[in-house]
Amino acid sequence: MRVRTPSRLHFGLLSYGDAGSRQFGGVGVMIDRPQTDVVVCLDASGQRIREPRNAAELRAAEFARRFRDSLDSDQDRSIVERLVIRVEQAAAEHVGLGSGTQLALAVARALAAFIGKPEMAATELARRVGRGTRSAIGVHGFQVGGFLVEGGKQNSEHISPLVARLNFPAEWHFVLVTPTNSEGLHGPAEREAFEGLSPIPPAITAELCRLTLLGILPAVAGHDFAAFSESLIGFGRKVGECFTDCQGGIYASPLAGAMIDLLHEHGIRGIAQSSWGPTLAAVVESRFRAEWIASRLFDSFPPDKARILCTPANNLGAKIEVVNRTQN
Repeated sequence: MRVRTPSRLHFGLLSYGDAGSRQFGGVGVMIDRPQTDVVVCLDASGQRIREPRNAAELRAAEFARRFRDSLDSDQDRSIVERLVIRVEQAAAEHVGLGSGTQLALAVARALAAFIGKPEMAATELARRVGRGTRSAIGVHGFQVGGFLVEGGKQNSEHISPLVARLNFPAEWHFVLVTPTNSEGLHGPAEREAFEGLSPIPPAITAELCRLTLLGILPAVAGHDFAAFSESLIGFGRKVGECFTDCQGGIYASPLAGAMIDLLHEHGIRGIAQSSWGPTLAAVVESRFRAEWIASRLFDSFPPDKARILCTPANNLGAKIEVVNRTQN
């Protein structure tokens, strides 16, 4: 089995810390690049143990163990133990692209197919491999792609429900700018940040919900690029203000200000940080324009300062296919 997944952009939480409201929630979109590409095959040699070739495969092996341990059937666990997992490519970790969730779900989807349960929903796969504990944009996006709004959770054990999903305009592209040698908060540092984070005031949650329902979603549905751009930058700034104590400002990277100024010089308004960053995503009205903007950014931010990538949205979610061994 080969599973190819998109990446995800998460433009920010709707709520946090207010005991009277649902927790987290959020707005995001799935993007075509970078992809995660996982190949799983049955080991007929009886060797059963294959050393991971890289950090992504080491992480994939841990997700496979979690999936195996979630199974009730000894026969199913035995099948999983005979599977060899290869990660052919994976999005960079801890830069705001949701790489961990996509890798985990890609592994779980393939393993579920091998034990005869290809219909297992992404939310169930996520539960088995320990994903979706806060945001569920990447979980739902793995299955259906597109532009997504999740409704937050009342119970920490539940995965946040998907409350809106739209096809993202095919002609619009994102320019991703990821400062090199920089990572967003993750693991214990992320948990500590949430524990020390002040609650998002109800008035801010109300404004974020207004921007989502009356700004962002209608703009996507109506292919109104200007309205989407203005709503996105307003949403991103409003969210960023709630996280300044954790990340040192509205944006996580010290280079963000210079990057945004340059994008503004070229008429780009729709800019937001994805998750904890440091990746910034700028929406551009066409592929040609996106590639031109990327070249201007590259002049000021060469590879030793930033990675720059153009990508359309992904409206389909993960692709799963059976491959011959000679194709691996």
